[in-house]
Amino acid sequence: MSEESKRIESIASSPEFRATRLAVLSMLINDETGIIVTHTAALLRYLPNVETFKERLITFEVDKAINYRTLKSQLIKAGYQLSKKVDHPLTFSIRGEIVDIFSINYDNPIRIEFFDNEVESIRFFDVETQRTLENTKAVSVIPATDILFSDEDVKQIISGIEKVIYTEKKYPKYD
Repeated sequence: MSEESKRIESIASSPEFRATRLAVLSMLINDETGIIVTHTAALLRYLPNVETFKERLITFEVDKAINYRTLKSQLIKAGYQLSKKVDHPLTFSIRGEIVDIFSINYDNPIRIEFFDNEVESIRFFDVETQRTLENTKAVSVIPATDILFSDEDVKQIISGIEKVIYTEKKYPKYD
């Protein structure tokens, strides 16, 4: 029985299943219709509340200002992994004022060019050739994980950990 559950948990944590869960969450918050087939274990799994998921959405529009200095932390909070080159989904790269993001809600990665804090251009590009496939005026990048916490949740978690460590002194003493 425990081997079975470990095997199932391993499968459930696969990148493909995570991408499917994120696509369904995105579909639900956008009031899109569809048929969802799932099992009870998936229904018991932790999911972020709708507001937290929406907070982690990042929208880019040409000629709109975005705080470029906090973009890296926004992407990390949304579950994206920083890499030197974007060659697979759920990663991002920053090179000067060029940001590449591979969000699962698009077939190809996105290249966003900034001029100071203003989005100068947005385009989809081919992973292999790095060539532009299509220009666009706006994109929305959905979170790269379904394990999201609001800033308030994080503060409460840290406070609880500090309480256990410093107040209740539940750590072992060594002489």
